[in-house]
Amino acid sequence: MINIEDYKMTDASGVGVYVGTYKKYNEGSLFGMWIDLEAVSDADEFFDVCRELHKDEEDPEFMMQDYQGFPEELYHESMSEDDVQKVLDYVALDDDDREMLEAFCECYGGDTTDADNIEDVRERCMGQFDTFQDFADQCADEELACMNAPEFCSRYFNYEAYARDLKYDFSVSGNGYIFRDR
Repeated sequence: MINIEDYKMTDASGVGVYVGTYKKYNEGSLFGMWIDLEAVSDADEFFDVCRELHKDEEDPEFMMQDYQGFPEELYHESMSEDDVQKVLDYVALDDDDREMLEAFCECYGGDTTDADNIEDVRERCMGQFDTFQDFADQCADEELACMNAPEFCSRYFNYEAYARDLKYDFSVSGNGYIFRDR
């Protein structure tokens, strides 16, 4: 038996979703509850809590009326189990991974389906740089070193042209994260 109070969000700075139903909303009621996503272990449990909260309806159609504590790109008014699981996966991340995922969402328009999972995002993340030119310079220096090119060759290498060409294969977030495009 689910105790709704165990899932009620009480921390104003927490991570949660306000869940009502479309039926209640269309009837003029905003009845629902802020569900603390940090208290939920998976999407199935989340929807069990939603069903218990709205057990007065035979087949409730849940409406996520508000959210907080996770990127807007992960929020939808009608969230599926996959959508909720992506948010729960986000909640489980440490601060560094959250920052990286937020940057990824920014680069790809919030389309987290462009990545299979956080491991895919980590693999595609090239790091955080002050400028794309800094990233390209590092790549060029690494490639010259791999070719065992004499050090004086770097004086003749066109770093700006290399960066311009390299940029076609990467996306850059506003806070300097660089991701390899597929």
